[in-house]
Amino acid sequence: LVSPRDTTPISVVQEYVEAFNAKELDAMMRAVATDVVWMSVAGDSPTDVGRGVDVFRQMIAGYFRAVPSARSTLIKIDATGPWVTTHE
Repeated sequence: LVSPRDTTPISVVQEYVEAFNAKELDAMMRAVATDVVWMSVAGDSPTDVGRGVDVFRQMIAGYFRAVPSARSTLIKIDATGPWVTTHE
């Protein structure tokens, strides 16, 4: 019997990071909304880098090709309602 997926905000972020570290694009895309907006922050200026799961998937696939050793470690993770902040 398969247990239900934990969809609490922190669990989803942890699931995403685990999939990222395993380079499992399908699992990563299951952890993001279909209308995902990827932002980059330089200084105090956020920039919209891409919108939608298909664009996001292409961006991440390209990133993995460019940086095959990419890994993430969550040092701290907090949630307030649906908003999750992490320190990697």
